[in-house]
Amino acid sequence: MLVIAAAVTFFLADRWSANGVVQGVSWLVIGFLALPFGFTIALSAVALVLTVVLSALALPFWLSGRRTGLRDLLRDAWGLAGHVLPGFWCAVRRVRRPRLWGAMAGSVVGCALFVLLRGFGTG
Repeated sequence: MLVIAAAVTFFLADRWSANGVVQGVSWLVIGFLALPFGFTIALSAVALVLTVVLSALALPFWLSGRRTGLRDLLRDAWGLAGHVLPGFWCAVRRVRRPRLWGAMAGSVVGCALFVLLRGFGTG
């Protein structure tokens, strides 16, 4: 399936605009790489800001020995950032269709091969 999808993608890029095919195939890369990593980075940044700001606000209570409950909140916030990629990987592994993975990988390979051999022009 990988070879068939690569050949079809190469043919479509040759027939139509290579830019359009590259844009279409780039959504696969964005959806399967950029978004999960972006969500993880964004959630980590939010957890870091929460940690700094709430720790500064809770400092007087910590120094007086009072319980704030901040530890539980921050554990949950950092847990969100830590669960995105493993959860995404488990969801991807549950898809048991090798033809689907072959088609997706083949379209990326065919597009990259076309751009490598002919550039973004047609013909």
